[in-house]
Amino acid sequence: MLRYAAGFLQDHALAQDAVQEAFVSLVRQKPMPSGDYLRHWLFMVTRNKALDILRKEKRRAWLHWKFSKEPRETGGAPEHADPRVRALAAALPKLNPARREVLLLRLQQGLPHEQIATLTGRSPGHCRKLLHEAVAQLKHLVEKIEP
Repeated sequence: MLRYAAGFLQDHALAQDAVQEAFVSLVRQKPMPSGDYLRHWLFMVTRNKALDILRKEKRRAWLHWKFSKEPRETGGAPEHADPRVRALAAALPKLNPARREVLLLRLQQGLPHEQIATLTGRSPGHCRKLLHEAVAQLKHLVEKIEP
């Protein structure tokens, strides 16, 4: 869940906050989810907490820009020996959030399209379409970045 949230939020500390809030919500649940539904419930709550954080960060960045007239500086790609990995790391934040979310759920978590659809509230066909578009867009972005 932490990898999913970190990929979604592009910030490890914010991802930790989202996962922690999800577990706090789990403890408060009466009755507590169990079995297969528990994993689904935790991912769904983590996703919702991450979306809330993204909204707050977007507002915070806008307010910062408004009052300082300086755009918020974002971190670059992590240092890595392979230029293709650096290019992918630089291109991932450029994906639209829906595509990035589906891509991360599929590749990092290994979830099938049906579970991704349930978590995101989309149809499995739409999730497949978003995944295909994400891969195509990443390929295009990496080709532009690579020399």
